Amino acid sequence: MKNSKAMRQLSLICFVFLNTIALSQEHPSKLLLKLKVEKSDTAKVWIYQDLGTYYLGSNLDSSLYYIKSGLTLARKVNYPYAELVMIGKLATINTYDGNLSLAKHYAEESLKGLIKINNKQGVASGYDVLGTVESKMGNYPEAIADLLKSVAIYKKLNNNVGVVQSTIKLAEICSGAGELEKSLGYYKKAQRLSDKKPSEYETIRILQGFGILYVSMGKTQQALTYFLKGVQKSNKPAFASLHVPMLIHTGNAYYKLGYKDKALTYYQQSLSESRIYKLPASESRALLNLASDYSDKKEFKQALERLQKSLSIAIFIHDKNLISESCEAMIAVFNEQGNYKDAFLISEKRYNLNKDAFSIDRKKEMEMMQSVYEKDKANAHVKTLQFVNSKRTLQRNTGIGVAIFVILILASVYITLYNVRKLNKKLKASNLVKDKLFSIIGHDLRGPVGNIVQMLTLFENGGMDQAELKGIVGVLKKHTEASLSTLDSLLDWGRIQIQGVSVKQTSFEVDSIVKKNLNIFQAPSSAKLIQIVNHIPAGIQICADPDHFDFVLRNLISNAIKFTYAGGVIELKAQVWDIYIRFSVCDNGKGMNEQDAQNLFSSFALKAEGTNGELGTGIGLMLCKEFILANDGLIWVESGQDKGAEFFFTFKR
Repeated sequence: MKNSKAMRQLSLICFVFLNTIALSQEHPSKLLLKLKVEKSDTAKVWIYQDLGTYYLGSNLDSSLYYIKSGLTLARKVNYPYAELVMIGKLATINTYDGNLSLAKHYAEESLKGLIKINNKQGVASGYDVLGTVESKMGNYPEAIADLLKSVAIYKKLNNNVGVVQSTIKLAEICSGAGELEKSLGYYKKAQRLSDKKPSEYETIRILQGFGILYVSMGKTQQALTYFLKGVQKSNKPAFASLHVPMLIHTGNAYYKLGYKDKALTYYQQSLSESRIYKLPASESRALLNLASDYSDKKEFKQALERLQKSLSIAIFIHDKNLISESCEAMIAVFNEQGNYKDAFLISEKRYNLNKDAFSIDRKKEMEMMQSVYEKDKANAHVKTLQFVNSKRTLQRNTGIGVAIFVILILASVYITLYNVRKLNKKLKASNLVKDKLFSIIGHDLRGPVGNIVQMLTLFENGGMDQAELKGIVGVLKKHTEASLSTLDSLLDWGRIQIQGVSVKQTSFEVDSIVKKNLNIFQAPSSAKLIQIVNHIPAGIQICADPDHFDFVLRNLISNAIKFTYAGGVIELKAQVWDIYIRFSVCDNGKGMNEQDAQNLFSSFALKAEGTNGELGTGIGLMLCKEFILANDGLIWVESGQDKGAEFFFTFKR
């Protein structure tokens, strides 16, 4: 992290962390004691806020817990202003966590409510929070407009601190947008305003801002002067959240000027103080800088030790940027050593970590969409009740003729609402198909293709021996086969979701289809030394779509091979079951727990790796269920962890 881009990234993190409400300087133990003895619920709400703010830069889960606790209590005691402030805090937390769409939703909801209750101070803060989110999303014109509104309101309220804070943010936004001269103008304006009513906290932020900006302008020596002043002024426990990043900036400036020994001193000091004041994000960045220094000296073992620690911290605090930076630095070290195998493994680990983060973000986004839907549904219900009440009043005050007219109106409204609900269901189903398609593409198709590109890059770089080449070719083949299988299943599933299942039922004997599938899977089963035993009696006849029966049997045998250990046995069975024939595919493989078995045929439930690391998406089982239901049959599974699995399905005789 030796360039201006990295310094701007660190600045943006500080930008979100240092919101318009100053961080609580009280230790959480004192705040928890206050919470325990405080009798006033309204006072407890603000203690929850202070606790949430304290943990904002070190433990987002704790921060989210306390803010949500404050929000729940504010709603319980009917304290609208506090409720809206807590919603604004949720916006700040999600901005820090990178969930920007969710953050914007909370910021807009908070601002809208504050405008409605006409709380000027809150409105100014609300525009400040929304501007922060917009800037992180790269919407710089909207962010600047929001911050200018915030400044205007603070001026009318004669709130000099608020004006200074919002002006600093304007400078930071302009810097992020590349408008460096405009940013410099805002910093100078903030400095003039701050000099009128000095505030150590804002003075330190301004010094840091000047330093970062001058680095971006290529004036590193001038930047160093500001960083050193900032280090001196922030050297107090109360300003630890500012002091540690200032040490990192100072070290970077010395490094850029060629004073590597001085840079190392500041990196070590930043590491020490980040641990003392429990600032894990700063600790991770300090370790990154120290690792870079060791890497420059070709001391790769020490560099990797610090990078591994940095990555562990980043994973613990769920910081996606730090995870990515730590992995990239480790890959660079391994490549410089010529250790391409470990570089590839770290690349795969980064992909898996990013995939997990994507799943979490997707879940949060879906939760937000659900909350918006529930809110809209509640508002629609209230409006419907109001409409019905008004009609009842009208009915009481008018004669029979008007009553008949009202009934006709209500009938028309009912028909309209009925049609709207039908349309909403169709739209919701359509959106669900779209979301599922994007989810598969993002998770299960993009991942293997990305790994293929990474492996081809390793081929291009060269430097691998024959054994490493052979190993990577095997992995490449596995990812390619997984991508092709996923794409085929995705096309089948997407077609069914859009066009529906087309059923061409006929009476036929299953013998030929069973034998065909046994031949298809002879090679893959033999490769794993798996024996497939056919107990299906000859002459079994069913009434169904032959293609559907073929697909179901083929998919279940393929899954059985995938999850059966080498030397295992797979059995195919069939028996008369009332008006149905009940088929089953039984294996003695790894099986699954009870919860997985219950959710197996839900959307994308089965994504476990096979016994040889085979990949899958779970779409095949979803298609099996679609085909069997379309043929008036049933499908279920009986299994236990490490006890194998037996899949049952029925077709009519």
